[in-house]
Amino acid sequence: MSSPPIIGSCHYGIDTPNRERLIAYKHSVEEVREYIGVDSLAYQTLGGLVDATGLPASDFCLACFTGTYPTAQPSDFKTRSDVRRHVDISAQAYDGGRMSSSV
Repeated sequence: MSSPPIIGSCHYGIDTPNRERLIAYKHSVEEVREYIGVDSLAYQTLGGLVDATGLPASDFCLACFTGTYPTAQPSDFKTRSDVRRHVDISAQAYDGGRMSSSV
């Protein structure tokens, strides 16, 4: 795979299912390999992914790979406007596409 396993939902605008529906959140690499019926399965390491960019890890939100979010996460979204409001507020923590040091 060309990325580390995705174990967390994105709350910042990427349409991903909740983490319970992400296969890597609930299953080991071996279990995923067996499920998809391949001889081998390897993921890119998080360090390798970041190193490939030439930028420091602090410039990225890596929550989908680590489960650690740069801002507080609401426990429940009730409507699409709740999601939009949260994304708008979260986007204020970004500066020119890079994480602001104030986060």
